[in-house]
Amino acid sequence: MRDTARVRLLLLVLLAAVLAIGASGCKSNSKKVTWQGRTYDLGAMPEMGMELAPSLPSEPAPLTVAPYVVQVERSLEKAATLRDRGRRTEAIAELMTAVSAAGNDAELGQALALLFVEDGQLLRAEDEFRRVLRLNAQSDAATFALAALLAQRGALGEARPLLERVAARRPGDTKVLSALAALSLDQGDSKAAINALKAAAEANPDDHAAKGALGNALGQTGEFGQAAAALAQANKANPGDATTALQLGTALAQSGKHEEAERALTEATRLAPENRLGWQNLAVLREHQGDAEGAARAYESLLKNVNGADRDGTLRKRIEALRSEGLENTPPIGESGNGEAGRNQP
Repeated sequence: MRDTARVRLLLLVLLAAVLAIGASGCKSNSKKVTWQGRTYDLGAMPEMGMELAPSLPSEPAPLTVAPYVVQVERSLEKAATLRDRGRRTEAIAELMTAVSAAGNDAELGQALALLFVEDGQLLRAEDEFRRVLRLNAQSDAATFALAALLAQRGALGEARPLLERVAARRPGDTKVLSALAALSLDQGDSKAAINALKAAAEANPDDHAAKGALGNALGQTGEFGQAAAALAQANKANPGDATTALQLGTALAQSGKHEEAERALTEATRLAPENRLGWQNLAVLREHQGDAEGAARAYESLLKNVNGADRDGTLRKRIEALRSEGLENTPPIGESGNGEAGRNQP
């Protein structure tokens, strides 16, 4: 996968984990943030409201909640209302005023940081999450969010210890381990990534996504037999996923199981006919099987289904060569897609 796509995917994984850990039960809105010319879909960002206490009894009772706590609740509620009405600048101002008045409240700081993220003020969000962690170093949500922001701007060395800290506090958490694995892969540490994904798969045997991620990571390190085994489990649990079918077919082909590979790659092309890699890997596999005509047909299907797939005429020349000269100069079996199934890759 291209570096920019991997960074974007890593950010999505991390922020999805943030929301799962720190925003349970919250409403959500889709948000996009632009950073250095790139657009990141941050998925669902949590509302800033708080769950209110039950209605007060009809008989007056002594107020036991400190006025400071009441003011925090009011500020959070007001900021949430402003934000919901599209008045985010005013919502930020409300929370900044509240933070100034009650600077030691971590919940206010986290709400403000999330608003900064929504507003595209990512460096200010980083600073605020750091302040939150000084107030509450055990906040998994804030730790994840800061790691996400650091990772998306390339500060992987600073982001990784944060993820490792949360992983130590949440052993067996699939989202945490998958995020740590993604970051480790970006750093080139495939061993750490595979260990994290194995732990995730073992802790959650019914999680086909964890097994798929493990298979993909194993494939990237050349462990094609183990990769195929993990991907076969993921494919069995989720047979309609084009990415898994493509990765399974490629791992099987590269481990020498050509008949099984052809079935998986054929299914991948059925599920995602617009994906270049499915047709390309199927064609190359057929070349390795000695089926020149079958390879030519797969290349023709690639031309038919993928826009702009042959701008320089290379594929048409390959088709002509297969039909006139046979199986000479057969290329190696290609990429597994690495999460790109279904995308147009000319």
